[in-house]
Amino acid sequence: MQTALLVANPASSGFSRPLHRRVAATLARKLDVTPVWPSSAEHAQELTGKAVSDNIDMVIAMGGDGILHHVAQPLVGTATTLGVIPCGTANVLARQLGVPVRATGAAKALAAGPQVIDAPVLEITGNGPLGPIHRFSLFSFGVGVDAEIVAAAEADPLRKRDLGPVHYATTAIGVVRRDISRRVGGLRVGAGDRSGVGIGVMAQFRDSYTYFGAMPMRLAATPPNPMNVLIVEELKARRTLGLLRATLGSGGLDSAKGFTVWTGVEQFEVAADSPSPMQADGELLGSMSAIVARFRPQALRIAIPAREG
Repeated sequence: MQTALLVANPASSGFSRPLHRRVAATLARKLDVTPVWPSSAEHAQELTGKAVSDNIDMVIAMGGDGILHHVAQPLVGTATTLGVIPCGTANVLARQLGVPVRATGAAKALAAGPQVIDAPVLEITGNGPLGPIHRFSLFSFGVGVDAEIVAAAEADPLRKRDLGPVHYATTAIGVVRRDISRRVGGLRVGAGDRSGVGIGVMAQFRDSYTYFGAMPMRLAATPPNPMNVLIVEELKARRTLGLLRATLGSGGLDSAKGFTVWTGVEQFEVAADSPSPMQADGELLGSMSAIVARFRPQALRIAIPAREG
């Protein structure tokens, strides 16, 4: 019987003790599972790192994208598999991977014998006022404007829990109108022989991701291969709704005024005139002055529902 560590985040919007008991019981039908409730993000990483050193077969993150992000950090480059039990607000990674968005359904899929894939990550290194950082992103990464919107959304956890995608959308519009519409570039971005200046940078290395529920969000009309990188040169309040429609549609932001999209990027660098906020998978990583982001293919083993036939 395979061994598994179930790392749960009780603060997740969809979490409850009865649900946790049902999930643990379902997993225990086929797995030798040990449930733990970490006291912090750092504790979650510590528990996961110990599971790797103890040769545990799978570490299962139960919660939203935040707990997935933290559990995944020690798993990159190892033989230990990441399992996904979604019960957060957006559950972006679960939607991308085809994992059932109901926690009990995801647990049944894991217990039934999942398929294991080798998934890509984005490796992020940076330096800032509080020292260096080394982190892996599972689906999204942003510097500047994008991270400021995430910070504003996270500042009101009750609205995030109750309104979900609506909260993210209204927060984005509000931040642009209040704080960003008159801002000029302070981020210098480079990728090979390409360079640009802007107030925000976003990277996409999966086909789509979204903070707005089930609607896909695309930076470019073409899928990332391996990455699409968006430079936000300016962001005017009067264009906000149109930009949201373009991003959530099939065309992306390739031709939108004030935006530049680079395709076919493997690595890019960002230098900030002053420390700029950064986010990965919706988790705030602090402010950085110099950042390098590198695509890493097949770096993380993830369990997904087995394909029929």
